[in-house]
Amino acid sequence: MQAQAEARNAAAQAQADREARLTASKSKPVPAADEAPAADEAPAADEAPAAEKAPAVEEVVEEAPAAEEAPVVERAPTSAAEPPYGEGSHAALENDEQPEGFSIKGNTDSMLYHNTDSPHYSRTKAEVWFASEDAAEAAGFSKPASQQTSDDTTES
Repeated sequence: MQAQAEARNAAAQAQADREARLTASKSKPVPAADEAPAADEAPAADEAPAAEKAPAVEEVVEEAPAAEEAPVVERAPTSAAEPPYGEGSHAALENDEQPEGFSIKGNTDSMLYHNTDSPHYSRTKAEVWFASEDAAEAAGFSKPASQQTSDDTTES
């Protein structure tokens, strides 16, 4: 009787150890062939009690250290009160309309701006608007090469 009680206690402890390892490592459970009988099951007549079996080799699983997360740089949302490219600029409106006082269209991919005299003005979708060419140039935008004149390229 005492041997059976010890076998059940050993089986219960082995089960608890397996569950703890499983929870800690989040891995697959130990295959059924290696498992001892559950605490409420008696060993089969042809099997030796669990206490007399050779101890199972415990698998040591260490969790990998968490990968360092790259810092996330988020650009603050722009609003009408916050010019996206400094003074004289205005964020594009959701309805694609021209903000009052801003007639220069800026393309952020090409960093080019188009004034109302540009042949590309009507087909350019403004990603940013500028109040003047000076404001666009101060923000790092430039006229398309085909639109530049000798006055545009010479600084006084």
